Amino acid sequence: MSLILLVRKKNKMNAPHALLINPWIYDYAAYDFWMKPLGLLYIASCLRKNGYHLTYLDCLNLSHPGMKPYLKSKSSRKSFFGSHPLYKERLENPPCLADISRHYGRYGLKLELFLEELDKIEKPEVILVSSMMTYWYPGPFKVIELVKQKFPEVPVLLGGIYASLCREHARKYSGADYILSGESENTAVELCNQITGWNSDFRVNPDDLDSYPYPAMDLVKNTNYACLMTSRGCPFHCTYCAHDKLSPGYRRRDWQCVFKEILHYQETQGIRNFVFYDDALAINPETMLIPLLEEVVKQDLQLTFHTPNGLHIRGVTPELARLMYQSGFKTLRISLETSEPILQKTTGGKTSNEEFIQCCRYLHEAGYSNRDIGVYLLVMLPGQRWQEAESSIRFVIENGAYPYLSEFTPIPRTPYFESAKKGSPYDLEHEPLFQNNTICPCQWEGFTLKDLERIKLLRLELSKHA
Repeated sequence: MSLILLVRKKNKMNAPHALLINPWIYDYAAYDFWMKPLGLLYIASCLRKNGYHLTYLDCLNLSHPGMKPYLKSKSSRKSFFGSHPLYKERLENPPCLADISRHYGRYGLKLELFLEELDKIEKPEVILVSSMMTYWYPGPFKVIELVKQKFPEVPVLLGGIYASLCREHARKYSGADYILSGESENTAVELCNQITGWNSDFRVNPDDLDSYPYPAMDLVKNTNYACLMTSRGCPFHCTYCAHDKLSPGYRRRDWQCVFKEILHYQETQGIRNFVFYDDALAINPETMLIPLLEEVVKQDLQLTFHTPNGLHIRGVTPELARLMYQSGFKTLRISLETSEPILQKTTGGKTSNEEFIQCCRYLHEAGYSNRDIGVYLLVMLPGQRWQEAESSIRFVIENGAYPYLSEFTPIPRTPYFESAKKGSPYDLEHEPLFQNNTICPCQWEGFTLKDLERIKLLRLELSKHA
């Protein structure tokens, strides 16, 4: 062991420096619907707890002063609650998508501004890069390329959704030195210690989510919202979802600990908007969401809540609907996916049409309008016909809600991925770019792109008169 490492272990003042980077999005379309790399921010808080000095670069944060000349239009402004469009630089389509007529691009911070920020950073001893959607991997790849040019001797760790679901692809092509899969807080700390020679002993208990420090939301500059995770995993096993691969097992926090976290962000950062990242927020509401919201109402905190990941219909009771309205739930997204009963059963059986009708009634009785109740519908599923999607749109509108169409994304390591591979003209298994829902990789004669455009127009027309 070198003298340097021995000294570092003894002297806490020589804390190792970790650089954490949230990369650009490379895609045909992108919108910041409260997207934050929560996994990376949890790792950041664990590293900080172990004494590391942190630097954070966010390629999706457009508050950089150098971005002002590019964000003059109204379409670039943040919404009142914090979501906003992302700045796009046009790029050539990747060669494998050369025949796609839409314009590909890099979303987020201008490349030259990122390089300027990189030049200001003292050389780190380890670099951690996050990844989101599998087909967004060109963003992490570009970040890794640039940091390797700037700091060629510094090891790079790549984690996140792409790294977890396309591990071999990431190993072969990303240029990262280490690939992290799934929930990686402890693994990341141990690898960073191994790389830097740092000696630290704080570890989280994956079975006790309240043993985790709060994610390092303070590293995110110029934001008016905080992200909340009240559970990990999901009790359902939908055939199109890989949540059980990313977070195996369903674990839930104590509602009182979540409430303390809300107060922490409110008191330390003045945050009043909160975004739930849970995929099972409304499950068994009597043990989490109901007592949490009762306390929010009791203390009259005047907060605003958002659910971009979608709420499970089955958990919405009259009491929960009333509390959601009273406590400030503004952005509601309900996960129906389809109104076809057979498809509901074969994709996981998490809800039924009867439960959806009941859910809408409870929300209306609580005070929500038709447009307040957003409902996710999956379209362009393998073998799905356009008539089924149109029927689902009509069903949602008839029950006083607003449908949001989500084009199907084939996600590796899910049952539906196998179905998608059989029916798609693209090599979904070996090229994650083909998993992009913009190209609708499972389109067929029963549901074409023309059909999709037609039902999108129908959705808008029907919603006007609802």
